[in-house]
Amino acid sequence: MESLGSPTPTNGTAIGEEKRGFLWDRPRLSRNKASGHKVSFSGSSKGSHKENGYSSQSDNSRPSSPRPPGNGMTGLNGLNGLKPPQWMPPSDAVQNAPTAMGTKDITWQMMNRQGDAVWHDALPSPAPAEETRPFLVYSDSFLQILGNAPTLQLLIEDRRAPYFYNTGIFHPRTNTLFTASAPISDSSPSAAPSRNLLVTLSKIEFFSSTDFARDKVRTPDHNYMLQSGCVFNQGIVLCAAGTMNEPAALVYMDMKRPHKTYPLLTNFYGTPLNSPHSCVSHSDGSLWFSDPHLPYSPSYRPKPQLPPLIYRFDPQTSDLRAMTNEVSRPTALAFALNNKTLYVVDAPSGNAALARSSIYAFTVMQPHTFLTQKRLFALPSSPPKSLAVDVLGNVYAACADGVHVFNEGGSLIGRVLIDGGATGLCFGRGGQLWACGGEKIWKVQMDPATKGAALRI
Repeated sequence: MESLGSPTPTNGTAIGEEKRGFLWDRPRLSRNKASGHKVSFSGSSKGSHKENGYSSQSDNSRPSSPRPPGNGMTGLNGLNGLKPPQWMPPSDAVQNAPTAMGTKDITWQMMNRQGDAVWHDALPSPAPAEETRPFLVYSDSFLQILGNAPTLQLLIEDRRAPYFYNTGIFHPRTNTLFTASAPISDSSPSAAPSRNLLVTLSKIEFFSSTDFARDKVRTPDHNYMLQSGCVFNQGIVLCAAGTMNEPAALVYMDMKRPHKTYPLLTNFYGTPLNSPHSCVSHSDGSLWFSDPHLPYSPSYRPKPQLPPLIYRFDPQTSDLRAMTNEVSRPTALAFALNNKTLYVVDAPSGNAALARSSIYAFTVMQPHTFLTQKRLFALPSSPPKSLAVDVLGNVYAACADGVHVFNEGGSLIGRVLIDGGATGLCFGRGGQLWACGGEKIWKVQMDPATKGAALRI
């Protein structure tokens, strides 16, 4: 027997007066597809996208299932060789049925009836489940961020590979969103120095709210193993993890085709960088980036020669400084609106069962720019992959179940639940928050006054 958590009564009556039977139906996958979009790998960039009313609120209705044979399911006898379906009931149903767990004589059994249902005795048709609501509010301040009509929309889904994995970069002048993939298996000769792995950079050009085109940015001369980046001057700066042949670096990329790239920085006074992970721009024209030891780096990178550090680099003067070594594995970075606070994710290491990523806050001291007053800002329930900050000082973290939002004091004020979680975040225009999720890109539309601290658009 296998417990499936707290079931929801099919007739809405509290349990305790008499023993009742219940049915859990596997929630149907939404049949709604993301609206069509053009994918170009040859140079054409213009396409069309028409919204078809796709809603992020998935169809969790529970259709009636056929009654199992016999006079009732009282055991798993006769089902040898059948594997039980691997799924869990909706979390909202678990929260809404605390009384069901208090009934000790209820026994739950998992049956494989064409992978559709879990039965307990003879059952009536279940009542429809409540619609999934992606926005969880813990504080009234989150309502101000969301506005009157927040939405969560699936923009693109590509199941071939995790093309939309790393932090997105929205370039306002060209109205283009850039995002890098996770390392993808590739048998081409250019992938040999990285153990047959490549990272592709995708761009989505928006011509209107319903018209966009997706394209692939080619860097034929280099396999940079790109990660995240930020807008800088007229182009963008990308963090490159490097390979056995290509150095780890900060790379500048032009916005005009063919998107030429130029390495800005590859070493710390002669010592090669490890694998830059995240970079952010400061109002004084400098670039700040994290350089940890990534778990997969030893497979296609030489042994690190520097400790995990956070650096400040000024491209105008070539001044390079190590800012702090107080974070064991710094990954995602984000500045507050006034650039006086730097938020840093310390990724877990060691015992994975006990490790939890922490978000630390540092005070940026002027005029000589030092990082001081390290303090624990937040301890999310899952390791954040990316950070973003809005003009009100709220911090957004891309986590395994979606987006977690913290106020300036580090209190969790709300969450945006995203199917498959979020691996990258960036703000767009007028309250748009782009959330990368590996094979998907989501658009979270909030109040138009909710703007990102980096772009303020």
